[in-house]
Amino acid sequence: KEALLLLSQAGIVHICCHSSGQTQPLGAEKNEKKFKVFFFDIGLAQRMLGLALDKWLLNPMQLKTLGSMAEQLVAQELIAYTNIKSAQDLYYWHREAKSSNAELDFLVTKDADIIPVEVKSGATGSMRSMQLFLESHPNSPHGLKISEGLFAVHNNIQEIPLYGLEAWLLHK
Repeated sequence: KEALLLLSQAGIVHICCHSSGQTQPLGAEKNEKKFKVFFFDIGLAQRMLGLALDKWLLNPMQLKTLGSMAEQLVAQELIAYTNIKSAQDLYYWHREAKSSNAELDFLVTKDADIIPVEVKSGATGSMRSMQLFLESHPNSPHGLKISEGLFAVHNNIQEIPLYGLEAWLLHK
């Protein structure tokens, strides 16, 4: 625990805590016992995993870690495009029910709304967790799906490609 705290204070890792996502600020309802850890740089994380990028660029391979790398990229972007005068806290949501587990990769606040964020490494994927969250959280009028897909809106879920996150974060 102490080592993780030191790595966080040094900026080497970012801790993403669970929040119930019912009210703002999200940190008021965080559970520090439930968390995910993100490395500070996706390129260095891939290198530490032993990924030889020069071979991968010439002969793309299917990576089992592609989903976690997409989530890592989004975490970095969420941190990068925030107010530099205050530390950016990351939050996620999950529900542990006997018959149904659900998890959303991130919770962010934008324009006084709590926005659930789901990151997909491909263009397709189930959005069941997002629907469960939106049904039970009245302060969240819509969700955000970030993937390899195109810009789109489906019901109350906005879809953006990975490269569009900066514009979404900066757009008021």
